[in-house]
Amino acid sequence: MPYLIVGDYKLTETSAIAKYIANKSSKKELLGKSEEDQGTVEMILSLLDDLYNPTYALFFSPNYATEKNRLFDGKIKEKLDLLIKYIGEKDFILGYLTIADFKLAEATFYFEKLFEEQYGKYEALNRIRKNVHNLPEVKKYYESENAVTEPF
Repeated sequence: MPYLIVGDYKLTETSAIAKYIANKSSKKELLGKSEEDQGTVEMILSLLDDLYNPTYALFFSPNYATEKNRLFDGKIKEKLDLLIKYIGEKDFILGYLTIADFKLAEATFYFEKLFEEQYGKYEALNRIRKNVHNLPEVKKYYESENAVTEPF
């Protein structure tokens, strides 16, 4: 479980930590540049939870082989199609970098591993992952010897 400790303050949960860091930094636009964009970021984060949670759980299922196509066709495809339609040709989900892009970039590794055949049809997922991973700070991290690159 991820955690953050700042003095006596302790925080857990990935989304809460990301929002805390964005608020404390000089990069508050990571939460959205306007109130409308902030609402959209929250909506996308919830949508990504709806996609990510059952996908992640599938890794631990003894019925993985029989469940994966049913899961994709039943819960994943419709929401993923909506997200891809919203992204369109943009380089990031909202057209500029937000915390939702980081979450999507991480989730793409799970989607690609589990739904390899279907994943190739969603070019926007790879585009956003590539754009996030090519950010100077992220790229520098992945080039460091301390980088965690596997399993995801």
